[in-house]
Amino acid sequence: MPISSVLRQDPPAGTVVREGKTVRVVVSQGGQTVLAPAVVGLPLRNAEMMLRQSQLSLGEVSESYSLKQDKGMVLSQDPKAEASVERDALVNLVVSGGAPPAGVALMPDFLRKTVDEAQAWAAGAEARLEIKTDATSLFPAGTVLTQTPAADSVLSPGAKVHLLVSGRKGAAPTVAAKTFKYELPQSGSESQVRIVVVDKYGERELFNGVRKPGTKIEVPVQETGGARVKIYMNGILVEERDL
Repeated sequence: MPISSVLRQDPPAGTVVREGKTVRVVVSQGGQTVLAPAVVGLPLRNAEMMLRQSQLSLGEVSESYSLKQDKGMVLSQDPKAEASVERDALVNLVVSGGAPPAGVALMPDFLRKTVDEAQAWAAGAEARLEIKTDATSLFPAGTVLTQTPAADSVLSPGAKVHLLVSGRKGAAPTVAAKTFKYELPQSGSESQVRIVVVDKYGERELFNGVRKPGTKIEVPVQETGGARVKIYMNGILVEERDL
């Protein structure tokens, strides 16, 4: 693609938008560029096939212990998904080596869990918790919104863990829980579908699996205010919606 050519835009062409709405575009850096697919959460073999289909090559593959993903599943990628890269560029992957051996402590994933669970874990793991609250959060009081270190990080004895927890007063609103619905196209073959939601607290996965054409997917999601849902099919971003 010629330099500065628009590769993708959001909202897509033909969408009715309000005056003043921001339109995001991805432009070519010149040469033959492609968008890196999203392969996090896929088995290594599937990820390599997806990279080839996107005219990219598998680069360095390293391994890291994980409590979140089974052995052989992709934990992270570089370049990131949706990055504009030269065709035939290398994409480096980190894959799960499975649960750690005795003596290696990893940070659990407490996102969207209760602070009580984190406190119980910290007492047994000899970790120190530093807790801050967000009174503006729409999540029920005590819900963990962000954490540092990230899940699967290696922890040293006595490590300090920072948590941001919902400090909402009173009961959660009845509209907080929603069901996000997506229907796959009727034509084609089975597709790897990944649905993520992005809000001010970061990105989290709602769904990841292989589904047949025409399948209807329904997943629960909590309203957080200003959230956006991204749908990937075979590693390619096909749609974005405001929640």
